[in-house]
Amino acid sequence: MSFLRRWTAAQARQYLLSFPEVGPKRASCVLLSYLQHPAQPVDTHLHRLAQRLGYVSAASKAVDAEVWLERHLPATWQAHYEVHLNAIVYGEVTCRAVHPLCSSCVLADLYPSALANGEQIGPVLGADA
Repeated sequence: MSFLRRWTAAQARQYLLSFPEVGPKRASCVLLSYLQHPAQPVDTHLHRLAQRLGYVSAASKAVDAEVWLERHLPATWQAHYEVHLNAIVYGEVTCRAVHPLCSSCVLADLYPSALANGEQIGPVLGADA
C-alpha cells in the first residue's frame, strides 16, 4: 500500500473507502498512522471532547467531528497526529464520559459543560453522569 503515499489524502481516502470493511475511522487511521497524511480519526474520546468544546452538537456522529477537525486543524500530519494521541489520553484521564474532572481541566474555560467549584455551568454533553 506504499503507493498510496504518492496520492493526495482525498484520493487515498476514496480508495480505502472502496473496500467493504473500511469505514471513515479506519480509513483515517491508515491515512494518519501508516501513510502520514493529515487525517483525523475520531474515537469516542475525541468525539466527546469535540462535543463538549462545542465543535459539533450533542447529537452529532463521530464523522461530523472528523470533518470539523480536518477543516480547522493545520493541514500537517504532525498537527493531526498530536491532536489524535493527546485527545485519547485526555479523554481517558480528565475528560471522561462519567465523572469528568472538569475542576482540573486546562480547557474548562473553553467549553460550556465545565464544572466550577463543583457546580455545573452548562450541560455535560454526552456524559452518562
